[in-house]
Amino acid sequence: MVITFLTVFCLLSIITFAQPLSMKKSSPKISGILDKPLPASDPFPEDNAVNVSLSVNLSWVGIDPDGDDLTYNIFFGTSITIPNVEVVWPTETYNPGLLEYNTQYYWRIDSYADDGASTGPTWTFTTRDDVPPYTPSNPFPNDSSIDVSVFCNLSWTGGDPDGDNVTYDVYFGTDSNPSLYLENSSTTNITLPQLSYSTQYFWKIIAEDDYGYVASGPIWTFTTEQNPPPFIPSNPYPANESEDYPVVLNLSWTGGDPNGDNVTYDVYFGTDANPSLLAENLSNTTYSLPKLDFNTSYFWKINAIDSYDESILGPLWTFKTELNVPPYIPTNPIPKNNATNVYTDAILSWTGGDPNNENVTYDVYFGTSMSPPLMVSNTSETSYQPSKMNITTVYYWCVVAWDEWNHSTSSMLWNFKTSIYNNSPPQKPIRPTGPTVGKPGVSYSYATMSVDSNGEPVFYKFDWDDGSVSDWIGPYDSGQTITLSHVWDDKGSYAIKVKAKDIYGGESFWSDPLPISMPKQKIFSNPLFFRLVETSPQFRIVVQMMFW
Repeated sequence: MVITFLTVFCLLSIITFAQPLSMKKSSPKISGILDKPLPASDPFPEDNAVNVSLSVNLSWVGIDPDGDDLTYNIFFGTSITIPNVEVVWPTETYNPGLLEYNTQYYWRIDSYADDGASTGPTWTFTTRDDVPPYTPSNPFPNDSSIDVSVFCNLSWTGGDPDGDNVTYDVYFGTDSNPSLYLENSSTTNITLPQLSYSTQYFWKIIAEDDYGYVASGPIWTFTTEQNPPPFIPSNPYPANESEDYPVVLNLSWTGGDPNGDNVTYDVYFGTDANPSLLAENLSNTTYSLPKLDFNTSYFWKINAIDSYDESILGPLWTFKTELNVPPYIPTNPIPKNNATNVYTDAILSWTGGDPNNENVTYDVYFGTSMSPPLMVSNTSETSYQPSKMNITTVYYWCVVAWDEWNHSTSSMLWNFKTSIYNNSPPQKPIRPTGPTVGKPGVSYSYATMSVDSNGEPVFYKFDWDDGSVSDWIGPYDSGQTITLSHVWDDKGSYAIKVKAKDIYGGESFWSDPLPISMPKQKIFSNPLFFRLVETSPQFRIVVQMMFW
């Protein structure tokens, strides 16, 4: 029996319609015809598209006739032999990343379902060409501006329409075709060093993006400010038109510069109303003059010059020096006027000086007549040692003082009478001996000794260097060692010295000083230390010797 296709179809139809209604009806499938996905379609960008954005997202349409879920293998690149960049991709969009300018890309989508796959067509597109950066604009300083500060920054407006990174080459100089000053700057401003005054500068900016596209700005220019001169010298010392100034003085004035430039000064000085140059290139605003003349008018002015040779001359100032006053009249004679019992080897002394602080010399007249002869002249000392004088003799003396300008003054005529003895003062006492370290509030003793040339008894006087001096103590035998005690109230360093005199009033020179110190009291907080002090007499003695 031959079974035909029509017979089979009829049997299948009877079986199908004979099933109960509660059974699930299966979708009919014809294997090999309807089970695999359709090839991907509707690409974006469209096939053969041009001027495509560098940040494009790819998309397509995938269809499965059975409604099965699809996945995709993505092929993408710049070669016709397209590399596979993704597998089992779940969506119908794909971002390939930032693309290159003016480049042709190829891509293909293969679709996959559980029961089959299909290979898509190859599509292509070309990205857009690059756009150069914006032409640099909005310069600062403004083009053709003047009086620009020598401390200025350059700035401009730049950027790129594609958002590309941009670097800038800066051309700058005093030539109208400026040379390269700075390259590959990532900012739109630069800091310049201090510029020159009154100078025209030229500059331009060339912008370049990541892809080598450039945009050159125009050449701009500006001119810097003029350099202001230094401040006019002012506040003179001596004050203008003032009088009675000492002949030894320093000139001073106020200077400076509005830009903080270094300034030097030339000093014009003299007795003429158009003074000549005395000193130049001074960095200070003071000048020490040589000694001037008394009662003389002087004129002076200052020329200030900055580091750019801008200068300004100050006004003419004048002052007058003081009158010359003669030296002080010599006074305070030793021996005192009309003194008696003066020892025969006494030293004469007096007080002198000069109200103008000039150097003073002295002529000493000395003898037994009321018109004593000149014994020494032109001495700068205020003392005179006559040769051995006679006993019980009246001597007359006076002193004439001379200043540098030959002005003079004379003392009165003094006199004194020598002693009946050929007396000589005691020798300088030996330096005192005694403790050199002590404690304030404690009495310490010091010894000394002097020998009298005539073997006469000797008195002593101590200077304790704390503002107190002892009375004369004695008399003691010549050459006898004597001792005197003293208490210092305050901590510090002191120098003890002693002087001797004989019974006729002849005084020695001061002894060499003995340095001593009253140190700060030591403070101890260790309980063991105090325990040892309390229980050990020997330790207590050692501590007293060390610190007290």
